[in-house]
Amino acid sequence: MTNATADMPRQCPNCGAARVKRLVYGLVDYELFLELGNSEPDFVLGWWQEPRHDWRCDACGHEWSGSR
Repeated sequence: MTNATADMPRQCPNCGAARVKRLVYGLVDYELFLELGNSEPDFVLGWWQEPRHDWRCDACGHEWSGSR
């Protein structure tokens, strides 16, 4: 199993912001959201959208796959 944070891009290739989050697809576990409380999750829900990308920039909304 690889370390997800080690593979995470440091910045968005579109705008250069360091606000990158992993996109997570599939059903949402409601209990997970309850556990998060007021803290901000380190992922973004991709729901069932296509194409499926790996990363999303919180600053500009750009989505991409791969490590850059």
